[in-house]
Amino acid sequence: MIDNRNPNDVMMLDVEAYQNDTKHMSALQSGAVILLLMEFARSGQLPKEDYLLAEVTKMPLSQWLAHRDAIMGVASHPLKYVQIGAAQ
Repeated sequence: MIDNRNPNDVMMLDVEAYQNDTKHMSALQSGAVILLLMEFARSGQLPKEDYLLAEVTKMPLSQWLAHRDAIMGVASHPLKYVQIGAAQ
């Protein structure tokens, strides 16, 4: 994907939606979601491969696989939480 965003753009997070959808998660899972949302904001997409998702979330692959379903249940809908726009 060609990244044609302005380098001065910032990620805006809908905190209320994020907190509502992650209140059942552990700190590890919630932190992984944030890292994936930041990756989406940076690149415009999320990796498809588990080993790359594990890298983004800073987890060993085995740990990623154990938590993947819970994390991706939230992170697979990044536009619900993230908007990209110019810094003000």
